[in-house]
Amino acid sequence: MKKLLNPIPSFFDLAVAGFLGIFLIQGNANRSLFFVFYTMFLLMLSFGMKAKREYNSKPLMLLALWSFLGLFIHSFVLSPRQVTYSWKVVYLTAEGFIYILFGIIFILTVVRYSTNPKFVYFFIPAGMIVLIPGMQRVGSSTMIVALGLSTIIYLFIAKRLLWGMIASVLGILAVIFNWSWLCFKFRSRPVAIYQLFINMFHNPTRYEGAEMVDPGVQLSPWVEGFFKSHASWLLKFKAYFSTLFGSGFDQYLNQDYKWVTLGDFKYGWVHKHNDYLNLANCLGPIVLIFLAWFIVESLRTIGIRPVIILFMAVALTSMSQLTLYDPAKAAVCLTITALTLTDGLRNKETLK
Repeated sequence: MKKLLNPIPSFFDLAVAGFLGIFLIQGNANRSLFFVFYTMFLLMLSFGMKAKREYNSKPLMLLALWSFLGLFIHSFVLSPRQVTYSWKVVYLTAEGFIYILFGIIFILTVVRYSTNPKFVYFFIPAGMIVLIPGMQRVGSSTMIVALGLSTIIYLFIAKRLLWGMIASVLGILAVIFNWSWLCFKFRSRPVAIYQLFINMFHNPTRYEGAEMVDPGVQLSPWVEGFFKSHASWLLKFKAYFSTLFGSGFDQYLNQDYKWVTLGDFKYGWVHKHNDYLNLANCLGPIVLIFLAWFIVESLRTIGIRPVIILFMAVALTSMSQLTLYDPAKAAVCLTITALTLTDGLRNKETLK
């Protein structure tokens, strides 16, 4: 306990723990607003503080700039013809860019200005108690599997081979005893991931009868006008332009579902089950480079230490579950990311 509170956490560190109060907010719309405004609160606190450490991230910078550019390519809000033209602020709080921006601001602010936020780790399970009923109802096991797999990976890269082998055997036994149930839970993931991958490169508007099941790529009025007002030879580049910049955010009322077809077979609506590919659908395949770059950069910053297990668990969970599109789950992932990066940088400062 003495080591945990040495040095004494600052008021800012206590405020970081308050970010997990998002679980006390009812409804995703209210949680989304809390996410944005609480990050503003932390940022304003930092205005009167001296940075404790230097931290910059080029992949996060590129992700923010690219999503900002996508706001103008896909947004309908700035066209006077659109009903949302009179409600710009409401639109922006529902648009994906704002959450990417404030998620990045949260990470940078916490890493730069926190003194000793280790105690915040203990608030994460307490906050996630709210999620347990929902996880039990649907039988969600992704986070548990990701945490177990991350632990095994850490034991081997830390050269604790005996414990790594023991953990591997226990993991294999757990898979064998729960094989039927795991097959049931994970059977839709390959088809969802397949459809998300295909849509990164070809995402037309699709209908089933009179119902639009996939709006496809939606470009802003001036981008559409650009292609229509120029020579016909330019139109053939529209498809490549759409592939480069993705389909845009908020194409569905519920971001967690995707319409899947396998050839002529209509699979139907399934959960997307992948944060990375879904973001690549929204912003284009290039964001996968930014995300992979950030993960590798973060692993190097954290180092081969036990806290890396938590970061890897977050990264693996996003490969098999749509987590970052839920404000409460995203708050947990961002908090873990910021805490583990801070821990890694503090450790390097100590070694110096």
